[in-house]
Amino acid sequence: MSAGRLILLGVCMVTALVSANTPAAADAPVFPRGKGEQCVEPTQIMRKNHMEFLVHQRDDTVYQGVRTTKHSLKNCVDCHVQKNSAGQFIPIDAPGQFCQSCHEFASVKLDCFECHATMPDEGHAKLGNIPGNMESGAATLTAHAFSKKPFNDAAQ
Repeated sequence: MSAGRLILLGVCMVTALVSANTPAAADAPVFPRGKGEQCVEPTQIMRKNHMEFLVHQRDDTVYQGVRTTKHSLKNCVDCHVQKNSAGQFIPIDAPGQFCQSCHEFASVKLDCFECHATMPDEGHAKLGNIPGNMESGAATLTAHAFSKKPFNDAAQ
């Protein structure tokens, strides 16, 4: 067999192996749709860039005091949270829900909701989960806000 045919055979085998290990659309996560007609950005852009939008929104809000709603986590939760048969909100990070299903599929840690509300009526209740008394909690939040590090790193 000539070298050219061996190379062609090798390329075909690698292509077949890669395609066999690539998830098909049928393997994609299934999750509830949002409430609106469309998202604030096209779906493919949100899938790829939502974290950058959220980080930019956080920086504008925390560091510059600019509060807009287009890419706010609160608006994402308000649109994508679902209710159960009793009419109660299901946490957006619960199994099978919008955020959790995609993050699980992509094997990406979902840590936004260690501090942020998972349901519209939850409010700022999670702030009370900061270890220690209010003064140490406030100091931890202040340190986090100015460190630009993940919250868990600021608390250590």
